[in-house]
Amino acid sequence: MRKKAVSPLIATVLLIAFAVALGAVVMSWGIDQFKGEEAGDCPKVKFSVEKIAGVPDICYISGETNTLKFLASNEGDPISKFSITLISTKENTINDEILTPLGTATEYIKYNYPSDFGTIQLAKIIPVLVDKETGEEKICSDNKFEVRIISQC
Repeated sequence: MRKKAVSPLIATVLLIAFAVALGAVVMSWGIDQFKGEEAGDCPKVKFSVEKIAGVPDICYISGETNTLKFLASNEGDPISKFSITLISTKENTINDEILTPLGTATEYIKYNYPSDFGTIQLAKIIPVLVDKETGEEKICSDNKFEVRIISQC
């Protein structure tokens, strides 16, 4: 009686095909597992400072109290407040919060800062939202807006 066997070459090809098929199944499963999770801190927040003629609409008003004013836009989850960092040419720094919430809208937001602060050299605005499940605040640093040149309104 003659026994038929698979040649070593065909066996190798079959093993490689099996490994590739198994890898494809595992990758497909992994992609399905993470499909709902988007990258970033706050994937459903779509915050930006609107541009007018290609320039971000952010400016300051000088007076007894200086005011920073910017046109904020959000097309995602509601923003409960903003974290703001200002650095002046006098090397002064302000780290504060703007307690103005912003839903799905576009509106001007104002922030008052001291008149002796100096000229703003850098402004960084980061949206903060409240996690619906835990109730904890979440800083959305992947949606931050940063600008170095701010003109007077």
